Amino acid sequence: MPLTIIKGTHDDRPYLQAIRIMMHELYPDLFPWPSPHRYPDSKRQKIMTDKHFFFLCDENGQCRGKVHITPWLKTNEIKDYSQWIIFGLFVHPDYQRQWRGKKLLQTAMDYARNHIPIKTLHLTVKASNSKAIGLYQSLWWIRTNDDDKWPIKMIYKFF
Repeated sequence: MPLTIIKGTHDDRPYLQAIRIMMHELYPDLFPWPSPHRYPDSKRQKIMTDKHFFFLCDENGQCRGKVHITPWLKTNEIKDYSQWIIFGLFVHPDYQRQWRGKKLLQTAMDYARNHIPIKTLHLTVKASNSKAIGLYQSLWWIRTNDDDKWPIKMIYKFF
């Protein structure tokens, strides 16, 4: 089944809602419903406006995955726009191991390279998630910590 990557924003509520529901249904212990928010609406809105979303959709418009990138928050109010975080890479299990996650991540990285004054991307991943670690390493991400405890931190530097 062909899938398309769509560039979205924080205003794409139907896509975001569909992804949240799917993640909760697949992994209820990791993604409780309703999802608790850490910030009041006004602050969440300010934080969300800098995010860039990419959705993986099938020909019926159903979301099957997503990734977003956001500026590094040095404090609650100060953002470092030269450093960004890859956050929430997710591909539905029926579509994993088909290069879809790699393409989704590459799209976000290419967008960052071409549209954002960026120096580095950061991410964290569970030590037990060897598939994700292999994916990141295949795209030249470098581990920044040596222990096998949560979280494993990785970085990608733009030249």
